[in-house]
Amino acid sequence: MRAVSFLPAATTMLQQLGLSEHLYGQTFECPGDAPVIVHSALEDESLSSSEIHEKIQHAAATGESVYSVNQDELSKAAPDVVFTQQVCNVCQIGEDETREAVQSLTPTPEVIPLSPKTLNDVWSDIETVAHAVGAPEKGEEMRQAITQDIQALRRCLENEPKRRIFFMEWPDPVFHAGHWIPEMIEAAGGFDPLGRPGGKSGVVNVADIAETDPEVMIAAPCGLSPSEAETEVQTQLVRPEWQALRAVKNNEVYTINADLFTQPGIDLIEGIYTLARLLHPNLLLPAMTSRNVRAKL
Repeated sequence: MRAVSFLPAATTMLQQLGLSEHLYGQTFECPGDAPVIVHSALEDESLSSSEIHEKIQHAAATGESVYSVNQDELSKAAPDVVFTQQVCNVCQIGEDETREAVQSLTPTPEVIPLSPKTLNDVWSDIETVAHAVGAPEKGEEMRQAITQDIQALRRCLENEPKRRIFFMEWPDPVFHAGHWIPEMIEAAGGFDPLGRPGGKSGVVNVADIAETDPEVMIAAPCGLSPSEAETEVQTQLVRPEWQALRAVKNNEVYTINADLFTQPGIDLIEGIYTLARLLHPNLLLPAMTSRNVRAKL
């Protein structure tokens, strides 16, 4: 089965399930050496988070897309299946553009859009991807391992107080957490009053954040490298209104690799455990079954 992934999360699922031999094309953001088929007009530009936001907003308002498909490479890949997404047409190329791109192929490949909103949706998508390339048992095994990891972590944290946090998905303008991230926070022993479980992330002001009095701030801006994210966050924190926050005063502001939170794939379980270590540094967390499964696959 020949697959092309227009979604980094689907690419990493195939790789981490030991199914890379099925991958014949991917996006500019994906790890690995499969031919790059999807590009972004922003990928070679050095822009601040506010500049990126402005360009994305302009593209949305004018009906333009920042993404392009290399039709020659797509034709060479000759996919049986193409993975895409319906969650956010800002973060990744969307289903409509994907279907338009494959229309010229003969035979037309199956387009599988992934549209997770919750953690259970993400775990189901792992099975969907594995099944699509003919290896359903690998997806089932990974989902079972992830479920065991979450259950073990909940038992470990059941007597610990929930720590109140603010999770920043984007630094300028500031976005609160949405979709599956509030569930991740809860599983890690935290609580984000501004998070929107299963819903979209959105702009929030510092006054709203101050009202929740977060003990901890986590920044994981989608699409920014850790160094870029750190620079952007520090630019915000020097402002007086941020300096007044308890998390900032207590030096409990952490910038984390966004791929562990914003890419809806197997690595979300790593994000949950990473966050749990930050929120509860004195606890010895259980070993992760999913790591053993990944190593075996």
